[in-house]
Amino acid sequence: MSEYLINSGEFNMIVCPADKAYYILNDDRASTETLQEFLDGEKVQYHRLKPLWFKYRADESWQDLNKKEYRLGKELSEAELIDRFVLKAFNFGSLVAVRDSQTGAVKIFKRDKLKMSVR
Repeated sequence: MSEYLINSGEFNMIVCPADKAYYILNDDRASTETLQEFLDGEKVQYHRLKPLWFKYRADESWQDLNKKEYRLGKELSEAELIDRFVLKAFNFGSLVAVRDSQTGAVKIFKRDKLKMSVR
């Protein structure tokens, strides 16, 4: 399974779909250490950060670039939703890096989005 480092403009976050968790990376030591482990392919100590997950309304829908509408549980599973709208096809350049959680192999797409300072 893959884990994803995403830049949302103001901050980076790591999305772990298999764990149904994402972690917002702040300007603190725990976030910096977590990011470094992620990038180095080491076992990431996510327990240092607060896990969050996406919340959806029962009637929520999403559109692709062709304006085709998708509804969760009908045309789209949660895994497909995250893959298509959060991570890859329609993320408009926010994907910074992908990490294989089994092997630790990391592919970085945007090095300039990795900068973080420690307070």
